[in-house]
Amino acid sequence: MKIIHCADIHLGSKLESKFTKEKSDIRKREVLNTFGKMIDYANENGIKVILLSGDVFDKDKPAIKDKEFFYKAIKKNPQIDFLYLNGNHDKEGSYVETNIENLKTFNKDNLHHMIMMVFVFQELKWINQMLNLFILNYH
Repeated sequence: MKIIHCADIHLGSKLESKFTKEKSDIRKREVLNTFGKMIDYANENGIKVILLSGDVFDKDKPAIKDKEFFYKAIKKNPQIDFLYLNGNHDKEGSYVETNIENLKTFNKDNLHHMIMMVFVFQELKWINQMLNLFILNYH
């Protein structure tokens, strides 16, 4: 199974503290474009799972435009499962839409998704062990 793992996207981050308003706006667009390119890459390469390990949003109550962008991207790609583990910036998850079939959000309230994540990591661990064994035998 091919997966993409990413973290700390921070959609809606206030970048004005580090950049001018103009540069901040450019950087925000770059973040949005990069997220879209990641999904394009997944589609072009047969990747079925994108693991989002925390802080997709910069705060627990993200702006409507950031939520709409995120959920629209996921809904447009039902062939990809998005596994979303809340981070410290978006830990409450009060904004999470529950009617998106290919979005699995992991938090303290949905243990069944956590169990699925354990199985994914176990499979990855097994794959990694097999690759290591192959590499050792190859040398």
